[in-house]
Formats: sequence, structure tokens, C-alpha cells
Amino acid sequence: MSRRAPGEGSIFQRKVDGRWVASLTLADVNGRRRRKQFVGRTQKEVRQRLERARAAADRGIPVRTTSPTVAQLLEDWFRHGVEIADWTPATRHGYRGIMRKYLIPLLGKIHLDKLSTHDVQKMLDQIHADGRAPGTVRNVKVALRSALELAVTWELTSRNAAAKARLPRIERKAVEPLSPDEARQFLVAVADHRLGPLYTVTTALGLRQSEVVGLRWEDVDLDVGMLEVRQRTYYIDGEFHTGRPKSDRSRRVIPLPDEVAEVLRAHRRRLREERMRAREWTESGLVFPNTTGGPLYGRYITNTMKQLMVEAGLQPKRFHDLRHTAATLMLAMGVPMETISATLGHSGTRVTDETYAHVLPSMQRDAADKMGAFLRGAGGL
Repeated sequence: MSRRAPGEGSIFQRKVDGRWVASLTLADVNGRRRRKQFVGRTQKEVRQRLERARAAADRGIPVRTTSPTVAQLLEDWFRHGVEIADWTPATRHGYRGIMRKYLIPLLGKIHLDKLSTHDVQKMLDQIHADGRAPGTVRNVKVALRSALELAVTWELTSRNAAAKARLPRIERKAVEPLSPDEARQFLVAVADHRLGPLYTVTTALGLRQSEVVGLRWEDVDLDVGMLEVRQRTYYIDGEFHTGRPKSDRSRRVIPLPDEVAEVLRAHRRRLREERMRAREWTESGLVFPNTTGGPLYGRYITNTMKQLMVEAGLQPKRFHDLRHTAATLMLAMGVPMETISATLGHSGTRVTDETYAHVLPSMQRDAADKMGAFLRGAGGL
């Protein structure tokens, strides 16, 4: 009788209950040789689980002889996300914070085979009771559910304990855009400021801050009148990162109003003069660089905007409110919701509808008034 090679595994049927058992000896996460067993109703079932375990070990996925703790799973999940799934720096930063602040302190010591939906629900309720925003609670659940989904794939657990946990009700905050008159007042006030073109482009097109910071001249065609969002730049963990847009829908081509194209032409001329006068300049190709050619800090952009608003006699806003301003201005102009959604790079019109639902009643009232005027002019009334 031939001896099986190490790591090949064996399959047999137990006499006591007739169930099939697959047995495999592999190195565990600490490098020690351990025996792992899979028990099932059929020989085919345990054979498939045995083959998946061998394949996982060949790919470097950890094989444990006992159920791992949530903390151990999270570390493996995070490593997989960084090395295999190629998470962006922003995603890594967000998930790392969620793990350290919430998941590991509250659930880390529980073994996966003992983790219940009740455990997850208690954690989410506790985070919410501690005063964290519903959006934070949602992000914690998203992270844990993703980790547990991978654990199911790796056959470390048979179920996702986070799947059915309930979230607190999330009340969407009303957006606070500038009114048309306020937007006009703001743009007039910043016209001669170095960052004026940046605020104009954002107010007209609704770009995200990371998108406008990462915008390059190669993404802008002033002759054709088009702008393409192809990358974003943001500052995390003490350094700038440049990567792909937030989603597939976020990568988009936006027509430029003639007035915005003219603002950018004048801005490009001033930028060339500034570069010639600068003692130090690193050419980055950015449309809106800092005074030495590199990317702008988001906090500087926002703080400068607030200061300029105060000087213009306006209530200071968040930078993101310029994006909301662009959307509400387009709504007021009668631009279709599908076009607004595409311009903003939303995942779908539902997001746009929900975000700007408070604007629709006034738009509908205006439409009704226009219809009434039409009927009166047509002799219908």
C-alpha cells in the first residue's frame, strides 16, 4: 500500500455515524504542522473542501486548525485587501481606522465559530449609543461584513454574522448650497484670487475636491470645450496619493460652458507667468497647483474659501457645498436629473434624487406656474 505524500490528504468514512471525513496536514499560520479535518455527508463534499484547502494553502491563504478570532480574521482580511485586492490608500486608511477603533476592541477576542448576529448587533448598538453618527455605524458594518464574506469564501466560517444585523435609521442631512444670488456674489468676489478659477470650475461642474486637486491640463480640452475626470489626488497619512476616480461612474467627460473655458484660458496664462517668476517649481501638469507646482492641500482650499465667503458677506460653507450648489443650479435651470447625475459622477439617479429631494418641490411649483402661464397664453383658461 502506497503512502500518501505530505499535504495530499486522505478521505475515509466513519463507522459510528457514516459521515465522511477528509484529513489534511498543513503548516498553520505559525509554521507548525497541524492536522485539519473536514466532515460532511458525502465523499464528494469533503473531497471538494479538501481540494479547496490545498489550493488555498498553495496561494498562501492561512489554514487554521482551530477557529480564528475576529481579530485574526481582520488582520488576514486587511492583508489580502492590500496585497491581492489592491485597495486604494483611502480605502486602506478607512478600514484600518475602523479595525483599530471599533472591530478589534469590541469583537476581536471572539472566535468566528462563536460569533453571532446578536454579537454584531450589540456592537453596532453600542457604537451608536456612544454618539457616533449613523454613517459611521454603517461603515463599521460594511467593513465587518466584507471581512466575514471573505471568511466564508475561505471556509473559516459557514455564515456571515453581520449580514442580518440592523443599522440605525440614517436621516439624510439637508444639503446647504449657495443660492443663485449667493453663488454669483461669491464668484464675483473670488474672480481675482489665485484660487478663483478653482472655485469657479467646482461651482459650475460640481467636481469633488479630490477630483479638482488632481485635475491635469491633459484632461482638459479648451478648444473642444470638454473636461475629463480621470484621477483624484488626496492627502492621507502625511503624503499625497493619486489614483483612480471613486467609481466607474466617477470617471466621466463633462462639457465646459464657454465662460468656464475662458476662465481656464486666463488662468493658464497667469500660471505660465507665475511659473516663470517662481524661484522653485516642480512641473506636475496640474491645473490648480500650489505656488511651487505641486498639489494643493484640501484643508487650505477649504479654509481659504471660508475666509473669502466671510469677506464677501456670506455665511461660510463647506467646500463640498459648492458641489451641491452646482447640482441645485442645474436643477433650477431645468437640467434633466439623468444629466445632473452623470455630471456629478453619481452611481445612479437614485443618489441624485435622494440628495436633492428637498429642491424638487420648488422646482415642481415653478413648473406648475410655467404650465399655467402656457395655458393662459394658449387660451386654455
